[in-house]
Amino acid sequence: MGHIRLGTLPNTKPWRRVVAHLAEGDGAAAVAAATTRAAAAGLARAKADPGFADVVELLARLAAAARAPDWPGGLPALGLDLPADPSALEVVLAFQGACLARGQARDRPPTDLADIALAAAVAALSRELTRAAGSSLFGGGASAALDALKRVGTRARFAGFFHRFFAGFAVRFLRYHLDRELSLHLGETGRFHSQDDRAAFEADLAVHCDEAALVVRDYAGEWFAKSLFLTGLSRRDAERFGRHCLEKLEAELRARGVAA
Repeated sequence: MGHIRLGTLPNTKPWRRVVAHLAEGDGAAAVAAATTRAAAAGLARAKADPGFADVVELLARLAAAARAPDWPGGLPALGLDLPADPSALEVVLAFQGACLARGQARDRPPTDLADIALAAAVAALSRELTRAAGSSLFGGGASAALDALKRVGTRARFAGFFHRFFAGFAVRFLRYHLDRELSLHLGETGRFHSQDDRAAFEADLAVHCDEAALVVRDYAGEWFAKSLFLTGLSRRDAERFGRHCLEKLEAELRARGVAA
């Protein structure tokens, strides 16, 4: 994680509710909602975090570049230095390096929020490239990775891609705050009698975040189409897009906890 930390949430009324939900054996939806409320300040910082915006902007610009007539000629301008026929792993590492370089250019240490966003982006990009190309991160045949990346330039694929990114961000953000507390509930008299019980809960949490993040999917596709053909894709547009997606995701996580 980064050098500027989100911090813990000890001895606060919202965090005590999280602990109570865990102790009472409540499901992933209730725990996720309570954690979202307890960590509201962290989500508020994410909406203004330049590292988070870097990740969102570069992902969007990758998709926009995939539609250009000179594809993949525009990738170096985005900071992606790739060989002529890169593997999926080389594309992912180049994306990661480009994001990190943007942060270093500001001469400020990264925040944990930026690291969480980058980890979610790397996971979503890895899945997209290997799923679309039908290959592993290490190969897949001539131009497989670039062909897979090019498909993200469609409205539908972009929408699905950003759904997975925000689902990954949500589960990593929640686990950032929950991991230590979950360990305290492990044991014969705790919520989780075994590591398998804890793993099952974490799997439920991941599914819950994936379902909650569906709230951003259609919006992401609409935003991408509008940015390409009407307004253009600027840094300010990407920041607003990321902020609004987080607002929608936060509201959905809270609402699902009430309904659970």
